[in-house]
Amino acid sequence: FFKQKTAYEIKECDWSSDVCSSDLPFASALAIVLVALGAAQLVRGLGKVTNVALSIATAAFVIGFLTWAASGGSFSFTGMLQDTVARSVPITLGAIAGILCERSGIINISIEGQLLGAAFTGSVVGSILGPWMGIAAAVATGVALSAILAVFSIRYRVDQVIVGFAVNFFALGLTSFLTSRVLTEYPEYNLLTPFKPWAIPLLSDIPVIGTVFFTQTLFVYASVIAVIIATWMMYRTRWGLRTRAIGEYPKAAGTLGVDVIRLRYRNVLIAGAVAGLGGCPFAPGATGNIVTEDLVFMLEAMGLRTGINIDKLLAIRKIVAEGIPGEPLYGYVPDAGLTKGFVPATTW
Repeated sequence: FFKQKTAYEIKECDWSSDVCSSDLPFASALAIVLVALGAAQLVRGLGKVTNVALSIATAAFVIGFLTWAASGGSFSFTGMLQDTVARSVPITLGAIAGILCERSGIINISIEGQLLGAAFTGSVVGSILGPWMGIAAAVATGVALSAILAVFSIRYRVDQVIVGFAVNFFALGLTSFLTSRVLTEYPEYNLLTPFKPWAIPLLSDIPVIGTVFFTQTLFVYASVIAVIIATWMMYRTRWGLRTRAIGEYPKAAGTLGVDVIRLRYRNVLIAGAVAGLGGCPFAPGATGNIVTEDLVFMLEAMGLRTGINIDKLLAIRKIVAEGIPGEPLYGYVPDAGLTKGFVPATTW
């Protein structure tokens, strides 16, 4: 997206994909649009087009803010959108897990704990046995935590909200303890190489859209497929009909021969597997360290390569190799000298 002078120096900004400092007049025009929409709403009201106007105002505000933030430099707007889509995977898969439980009559507020536990397990196992085994371990962890929710909520009829809180705090406490007591002493168990984006042939060549949606990791593609499959299964299959029945009127479903208890167990465990898969994208970015090459790759993906030269790259390499004990690397790194001073990485 940039016309590069060398591998690490940016010569100029491509207006088709970047937000540049000379775009400030455009930001001013967007501000005028926002003022005009607000004045129209206050004076006469927008009526049926209120939602459309709200969408336009939101988009104008976001673009205007990004333009202001890029003042004095530039960043890849396409890269930011690509990273936004990638970071939506845990939310998407977590939402599917919540829907599966909710439709089955189980309130699942332990999704965060399942994501965290899966991220930790996936990072450790993936560092030892490889990324694919890490994914399997993350899914298994999600299933195990969901089993706790299922047993206490279905078998012992414990308040589902209380069980969800317990699972969340259990996952938070256990992962924090193991990180400080084990991974600090054995950092080799916390070095996981994340999956690189895979470009879909032909579709990835489409300007902007191809980069944002069709140059992603397998987790993004898996989340899209999961949404399609879950929607079709829920409303087009016998399993989906029975699932909605046991959630809305379990007694009626039971009189028709549906095993309500067994189906609820099954669905909660499936939801745990989906949440476990959703925790996998967190593994290299939330609980695991990132090697230098992967950090540079993330910098490229987020469009933060502006102004990076060899000396600054070596400064980043030193920080990644040595770490800053007790300090978050996701933040300002004075020695790196990056544009805007932010490095997307992890907590040491």
